[in-house]
Amino acid sequence: MNAYKVLSRIIDISNASVDADHLLTNLVETLALIFSVPLCALFLWDPQQARLFLKLCNRSHPVLPEGLSFSAEEGPLGACAGQRIPVILDDASQLLLWQPRIPVNFSSVRFLAAFPIVDDISLYGVLALLAEEPRQLSAEESSLLPVICRQLAGTIRGAQFSLQAKKRIAELTTLHTIGMAISSISELGELLNRITLSSAKLLQADGSILRLLDEEREVLKVVSSFGLEEGASSLSPVQLGEDVAGIVAMTGEPMLIPDVNRSPHSFTKFSQKISSIVCVPLILKSKTIGTLALFSNLQEGYPQKVFDEEDKDLLSTMASQIATAIENAIILQRAEILARDKESALRELSLLYKVSGSMLTTTKLDQLLRIILISVTFGNQRGFDRAALFLVDEKENVLQGMMGVGAKDRGE
Repeated sequence: MNAYKVLSRIIDISNASVDADHLLTNLVETLALIFSVPLCALFLWDPQQARLFLKLCNRSHPVLPEGLSFSAEEGPLGACAGQRIPVILDDASQLLLWQPRIPVNFSSVRFLAAFPIVDDISLYGVLALLAEEPRQLSAEESSLLPVICRQLAGTIRGAQFSLQAKKRIAELTTLHTIGMAISSISELGELLNRITLSSAKLLQADGSILRLLDEEREVLKVVSSFGLEEGASSLSPVQLGEDVAGIVAMTGEPMLIPDVNRSPHSFTKFSQKISSIVCVPLILKSKTIGTLALFSNLQEGYPQKVFDEEDKDLLSTMASQIATAIENAIILQRAEILARDKESALRELSLLYKVSGSMLTTTKLDQLLRIILISVTFGNQRGFDRAALFLVDEKENVLQGMMGVGAKDRGE
């Protein structure tokens, strides 16, 4: 094995102008060929969950199922990550005796070599070589693999920086688009639904809850949600100072809970298990008008969204736009209701004026009564298309039908 040629090849692949996933796939497949192992896998480290997650493998195999993960110090791979040292098992026949126990699908593994992917500061993951037959690494291979992992660390770090930059650009673009969209929506119901959907999409959340404050009752009421079934107990009203939303509304400060299992707050109202939540107040003119909460669901064995400070800051920035848009929509809705009420009052005054004018044209009772009934039903303006007039017969002490209009036929 020519170490110089191997490193040159790894560097060439690392510098290729392809996306990160293709680049890492090419590296893993190349390493499997170089070191003549049937399985080469890349595990990435999630610092927020303190777990290794299988990113990719040179080929599918029952030993490495999708979603496979290890916590720090769990099994040889976890030990490699936790202690940041290589773990090499030339004959892994006793692998299942490792404590804590590793997955039973590793029973066929007879060779395992795990090398940490690290630089001077951070851990990025673990490179694992596996075989179903015993194997020994040569001294040259053992010294070459840490150098390759160092190069992998730089590649992954660069990919992460690029991904973060693209993420920030996408977030700013989405934030601008959302701001333009919610500013252009005047119908309140449509606006509220757009807010919950767009905010969840922006932060890759599994669900969102938008609540507005009823100042008289001092209670937060859900006006829109995403990712929850209608009628769920988590959508019930919340008193100020209670639960996460109530505390956020009362204090006016956002709340970030990366791991709900380590939180003193109760989340039993959620029908599904949630893993992380962030909630921000909607503040307008130094006054809280509601809250917006995003949450991620807990899915065993799979990476889930863990909200961080950047998510909280981004959602807080978005919240100021949301509060202004909601207030404008409410004002417009009230203006429309007031305009309809005034229009209705104007029609009534106009009708009264016409009736009064018509009544002045005759002194005959029958004609006056007919004018009144026709005025009430004319054009169906008041929602009535038939009218009947009854007058009191004091002598007989009864109501006597005098006249009707709008009937389809004489019989009716």
